Amino acid sequence: MLQSPITDGIYDKKKFTNRWQLKFIAMILCTAFLFILKIVVGYLSNSMALVADSFHMITDFAALIIGFIALRIANKENNNDFRFSEFTFGWVRVEVLGGMINTVFLLALCFSIFITSLKRFVQPEDVSNPKPVLVVGIVSLVINFIGLFLFETSKEAIFRKFFAKKKRTKDSLENVSLMKKNKTDEKIKNESVQGKEPTWAAEYQSPHTLNIRGVYLHILEHFLSSLIVIISAIFVIYFKHSFTKYIDPIFTVMLVFLILHSTIPLFRETLILFMQSVPANLKVKDLEERLMNKICSVLSIHEFHIWALGDGQVVASAHILFETPEEYESSRQAVKTFFLNEGITCMTFQPEFLPVDTVISSDILKQCFNKCNKENCLESMCCDTMNNANPNCSNVLSKTIETDSQGNDISVRIASSSSKTDLHLPNENNILN
Repeated sequence: MLQSPITDGIYDKKKFTNRWQLKFIAMILCTAFLFILKIVVGYLSNSMALVADSFHMITDFAALIIGFIALRIANKENNNDFRFSEFTFGWVRVEVLGGMINTVFLLALCFSIFITSLKRFVQPEDVSNPKPVLVVGIVSLVINFIGLFLFETSKEAIFRKFFAKKKRTKDSLENVSLMKKNKTDEKIKNESVQGKEPTWAAEYQSPHTLNIRGVYLHILEHFLSSLIVIISAIFVIYFKHSFTKYIDPIFTVMLVFLILHSTIPLFRETLILFMQSVPANLKVKDLEERLMNKICSVLSIHEFHIWALGDGQVVASAHILFETPEEYESSRQAVKTFFLNEGITCMTFQPEFLPVDTVISSDILKQCFNKCNKENCLESMCCDTMNNANPNCSNVLSKTIETDSQGNDISVRIASSSSKTDLHLPNENNILN
């Protein structure tokens, strides 16, 4: 479980998911009710704006269904199910997919609304009975306002985000003041390194941000369109002028550009996630430099890849060069802590060691000491270091598992063919989780 700096409580995945499922179900039922109400009143009052808005609610309904399904699937515990064994990371990216689908729906919806608005400028239409339209608009506005409140923990909840940021800033200042009061400068430096709050925790909101933001934008679009319906109905009722015919399309065009302002960045974020780009808050070169400055035994780092698996989940892999296996053994925990504090939640690194009597230079540090010597192996970039005696490798690490009398693994023995040294490590399932 994770400590959330926003809620100052413990993040319980099961309770969190159940709560959001109830919110989705409530909003789905409200949307279905509004769809029936709007389409009936729209045809009876000859309000094409209301009829068009009712059909647009189909996309809102679909967005809620997609978001709900994505939420349920993403939290399935199916790693032990042979049918889904190929999904080694589970279903975490389903919600990213849900966010992508919802943003595409929104972009298509904005285009459709914009074209309809242009037609209204060319062929303006009167609303024969605006009072029922006004009532329906008010009902829709209230329901969608409730929907915005239900989904307000998304990134679009500006006020919540603002006050949470202020609280975190205040807490941080208090912690710094307390440290300065009780510790010397040197102790402050050491404790800030060892007890630093992970970057990912400081920016953590929820593991469902993209999916929920997509749904939130659909609700926001419908909330604003309901507001436009109300304004248009009021103008028709109280202002008997031909210009009132253009009120609806004018506000609708404004609505389209307002929704696009939020939808395009969300579409870009989901697209970047699918392209496995480095998260915006991480800089590869900066991480490399700070790792080598902080941990002196790290000589260089290469084949460094970072990508976001989903919201708040960052994965990385790298080759890290040490001078000797002993230095790797003494610093591997520090390397693990460093990457965790930088927001990398799942890190796998391959240790490499300098050959005996190697003179360290800038050119040497740029080399990959586990690279293949033959062309048929170059495509893989590096050899499988956990296989014994691969003839294609220039510096092979062989692994031997030692067991006790009961057959339990007690240590891992790694031998380097180039340095002719052995390294005994305590048995771990993963070098870094």
